[in-house]
Amino acid sequence: FIVRSDASLSLDELEQLEELHSLQNDLTEKLGLPELEEHVEVYILSDESAYRSLLQQHFPEAPFRRAFYIRQDGPGIVLLFRQDQWMIDLRHECTHALLHASVPQIPIWIDEGLAEYYEAPAPRRASDHPNVRDVKTALRLGLFPSLERLESKTDFNQMGEMEYQSSWAWAHFLLNGPPEARAALQRCITGWAKTNEPVE
Repeated sequence: FIVRSDASLSLDELEQLEELHSLQNDLTEKLGLPELEEHVEVYILSDESAYRSLLQQHFPEAPFRRAFYIRQDGPGIVLLFRQDQWMIDLRHECTHALLHASVPQIPIWIDEGLAEYYEAPAPRRASDHPNVRDVKTALRLGLFPSLERLESKTDFNQMGEMEYQSSWAWAHFLLNGPPEARAALQRCITGWAKTNEPVE
């Protein structure tokens, strides 16, 4: 990671940035990702105004979100601004960046599911994620989208709150369920990385 900020970061914030290395190690170990051959650039803006100004200047067509990952001709770039949940946003978008550096074409549902999973601090990922309660409620009400429905999503604009929660739930199962589930995920990740072609 190459991290740039338009304002000085506190010692606490610098220590929080160390999480990016453990995030990369965790993704590499659990998903069997190949070693990265490029860096990820992270730009941290001091406030929302500076962030909006940067977006307007360089990405005027992009819809406003608190943070986003973009990859054009060069390395992946993560943009965000400092606010109460900036580390959640950073982990989420850096998960996208790390995945796409190794697996450029990955289905939206697993891309977003893994980003949702890894946005939580490491101690909370497996059992104390904010999505747990909402997913349990959706299951009780029979509102849980099928995997086939998630696989049919080909555009991020098709992903609503329920799709994000369901994608997180599937990612959680694949990472923490039976060993066969993680092995199946690793095989898929390896296959997508080798083909480097759009997946359905």
